[in-house]
Amino acid sequence: MKTKEVIFEKALILFSENGYTATSIRNICAAVGIKESSFYNHYKGKDALLDAIFESFDKALLSNIISNEQLDLLTTQFSLKEMLLNGLKQYIGIWENPTAAQMWFVVSMEQYRNSKAGKIIIDESNRRISRTAYTFKLFQKKGKMKQGDPLALSNLYSFSIRSLHLDYGLKKLYNYDHEQSYKSMQAVCDIFCNQWEL
Repeated sequence: MKTKEVIFEKALILFSENGYTATSIRNICAAVGIKESSFYNHYKGKDALLDAIFESFDKALLSNIISNEQLDLLTTQFSLKEMLLNGLKQYIGIWENPTAAQMWFVVSMEQYRNSKAGKIIIDESNRRISRTAYTFKLFQKKGKMKQGDPLALSNLYSFSIRSLHLDYGLKKLYNYDHEQSYKSMQAVCDIFCNQWEL
């Protein structure tokens, strides 16, 4: 692994464990096993390194977007409940990948301090709401879901799941029982589908 990649990896671990502000370049260099002067051969500073983490995280989010054509096919093949339960499994799968989980925590922690992180979270939330609303619209069009405002329903469902998703990740990170959070997500899905699925 190249030194720049090791710096990225070690900084990500330290930022996720201690926070960006509490982690110094000296801490990162000690974890990597390099002199501070070597750090600047790869990154202009700690902010540039944080920007690289943000960019990597945003790129990973964008790579997972399902096309309209794929959604059309999936809403034909699956019921609303099957689709939402599958989405839950994929959503919590983020926490099974240590790098993805660490990036989530860094960006989540920094969203209130750093406008770039805030924009990433806002954009991701808007994409998730928009894609879910589009999915609900397709299910309604195919007669598999009761009629209702797809955007309002998307907000109702998505924000409930997102809150529990972050709870799941936080508990997993600190070795608390996180399975109840997943069961709660499944319960939200059940209640939602009992009300809206045809």
